[in-house]
Amino acid sequence: MTNSRTKGANYERKIAKRLSKHFGMELCRTPLSGGMDWKGDILPIFGEIPYHIECKKIERFNIWKAIAQAERDCPKEKIPIVIFSRNRTEDYVCIKLEDFLDKNPLD
Repeated sequence: MTNSRTKGANYERKIAKRLSKHFGMELCRTPLSGGMDWKGDILPIFGEIPYHIECKKIERFNIWKAIAQAERDCPKEKIPIVIFSRNRTEDYVCIKLEDFLDKNPLD
């Protein structure tokens, strides 16, 4: 059985790999999972993406607590998002409606 810390780290690596393909640049799990000066769970190795990303792989998930963490830690120029899942389910993304409706931040 995998402990929760390992489960979370594996999930962050999985999401970083999928987002790397999407953005066409290498992203990685944040060293020490957001500790020290780095905030968020996934960062690009070189370059920038418009999102501040928090990842949660947990069975009993409090979406409001995750959103509060993402918004609290998010730099002004980024859009906070939460990517989440639980065992044997798809991955989901939570983003504010206004940020989602706004023009494509990659344009």
